[in-house]
Amino acid sequence: MPPLAVPAALLAASPAVGVIPAGASAVGRAGALLTDTGGYRRTVLDGRAAAAPVYVPPHWQTTGILFGLLSTALAITLATLAVRRPVHTGTAALLAPLRRLQSGHIGDYVAWLVAGTALLTVLTVPGIR
Repeated sequence: MPPLAVPAALLAASPAVGVIPAGASAVGRAGALLTDTGGYRRTVLDGRAAAAPVYVPPHWQTTGILFGLLSTALAITLATLAVRRPVHTGTAALLAPLRRLQSGHIGDYVAWLVAGTALLTVLTVPGIR
């Protein structure tokens, strides 16, 4: 299996959350349940079933779509620069530390995913810091 097969498959499957409304709603409801600490406490500590939190599904907006496309283009560009070895440019020296951190093994992808998820959680979930 080529080293880029797993990230390529994940990248190819990721639009399903945004394109298929039922998928986006399911992910949103799961996120609302996951972040409802009061309901979790009532269910686990008190033994009472908590009502599901109110979840308002997001609506498509032009700015959101454009930002998503811009983010995707930037991610693809940066991934391409990180994977390809630039020839006769100064970016090779800039990307050398990144290449030393990435061996191409699946464990590296898992480690970076966990580190990124932990950082994103600390930055976005209130009360963790």
